[in-house]
Amino acid sequence: FFMTVFDTLREVYERRGNENYIGEDVSQVEHVTQCAYFADKAGYDEQTVLAALFHDIGHVLNTDLPQMENNLGTKDHEHVGADYMNSLGFPKKTCDLIRRHVDAKRYLCFKDPKYHDKLSEASKGTLIQQGGVMSKEEATTFEKDPLFSTIIAMRTWDEQAKVVSPSFEVPSMDSYSNMVTRVLEKEKMRKIVAQKKFANYQLSEAQKESWERDGFLLFTDAMSPALKTKIVQWCTDVQNLPPTKGKWMMYYERSNSTGEEILCRTENFLPYHDELREFLTKDSSVVDILEQLFGEEPVLFKEKFNYKQGGGGSFPPHQDAPAFNTFGQKSHLSLSIAIDPSTKANGCLEVAKGKHSCGLFPQAHHGGLTPEEESKLEWSDVEMNPGDVLIFSSWLPHRSGPNTTEDSRRVLYVTYNGRSDGDFREAYYKDKLLNFPQKVDRVAGKDYSEGAKTYNL
Repeated sequence: FFMTVFDTLREVYERRGNENYIGEDVSQVEHVTQCAYFADKAGYDEQTVLAALFHDIGHVLNTDLPQMENNLGTKDHEHVGADYMNSLGFPKKTCDLIRRHVDAKRYLCFKDPKYHDKLSEASKGTLIQQGGVMSKEEATTFEKDPLFSTIIAMRTWDEQAKVVSPSFEVPSMDSYSNMVTRVLEKEKMRKIVAQKKFANYQLSEAQKESWERDGFLLFTDAMSPALKTKIVQWCTDVQNLPPTKGKWMMYYERSNSTGEEILCRTENFLPYHDELREFLTKDSSVVDILEQLFGEEPVLFKEKFNYKQGGGGSFPPHQDAPAFNTFGQKSHLSLSIAIDPSTKANGCLEVAKGKHSCGLFPQAHHGGLTPEEESKLEWSDVEMNPGDVLIFSSWLPHRSGPNTTEDSRRVLYVTYNGRSDGDFREAYYKDKLLNFPQKVDRVAGKDYSEGAKTYNL
């Protein structure tokens, strides 16, 4: 069935894809495959890449559809295309991006009159027939759309994707066959999960909306008082493990206040702690929450306790996604459980609210965001009490300051991917042991600085 859907889409472009892209020197199929190339290169998710690939499908579906004046293409092509893709079973996000991509041009002309002057004559002509420049009220409403930044990015790719004989290699339409299959299969599973009743924790509609808008959710009620007490003890169990070759992995840092070497985190401990493994992978509130957010069964990818002892250092702003893509997974979610109070003074997590949908930000040499990008973002402190649970997207920019107190700020961090992306936990730690092992596993004289760029965040 899913390959039939792609075959149907391919036939549409085989039939009319070689037609001239309105007012430009590239064809329809050249334009949309370049759009998808730019979206993928910018690090956006597959739902967005496919929106870029099929954003203009309304122009090539049927010559019998009402046309704009002056041969400027199908009237309301964005709505025609979105409705068509929805009928084929594509996710709401993909369809919404297709439906709203014309609004980006209308908005940008409102924000900057000079933007209008740079449009091609064909684009100026379509603008008039697509509603014209946005009003102030329309623009204010548009800016509140959770997909606002992605829709604007779509417009950027739309403008770029007019390159005649590009020097870069543009993947063909056929190369997206497997992506279409994955996205449709995940959407089918998401709809099944959406109808499921969860025994341990059921997300509210408000929580789901908050997740889509902000890229993170904070829970104060996901764990019982008894479980909150237990997890503090479990953390202490792991923290007291002795350095041991080939087992749990212990990493150290220099204290900002004393200069001494202090334990900053332990990883790969689940094979040696049955209760923690059961809680994080079996029937529990956090597993229920993760399944609802993924739209499919969650699979644990990696785990660590961060101790952030008194005098412990900061973590630079970064996105987790670049460090987690070694094995081809498409998305991850991170679970954070506070063991100690997490405050501004002891270096609580700070997030760039709503920026999880902006793709990959420009990267600095250390593997995090550049100082310029960091300065552009609005950062929100996420203070937590012991036992509070935070879940955030691997694309959400986040950072933490130093611990300026004398007490620890311990946190459990666990990363998951969806079942459809596979189970790579064992392979991940095998690769980490090779490229950035704990001190007792290191080979004397070997340089691990390159591995640190990926594995020391």
